[in-house]
Amino acid sequence: MFQAITGIRWQKQGDGSYLVHYNQDIFEANEVAIRILELLQQSKTQEEIIDILSKEYDAPKEILGKDIAATLTQFKNLGILKEVNDGGQ
Repeated sequence: MFQAITGIRWQKQGDGSYLVHYNQDIFEANEVAIRILELLQQSKTQEEIIDILSKEYDAPKEILGKDIAATLTQFKNLGILKEVNDGGQ
């Protein structure tokens, strides 16, 4: 399970969304990436996120699953996410 790190914040502006890292580095992110972070903050699992986004975007779960996994890996590599066990640690 993934969790957004403490202090991460984002702001939606105009046509794009901007993800702001806790150390003030700014990463540009699209609407779906921001939605993934919102769902992670609600303690949703990767599988739950796939289900939710599949309904919201009327997209096949197989394609979304790959895209979401890639986004989570990218966020983890940027230091925006950390892996936690089901107990939140």
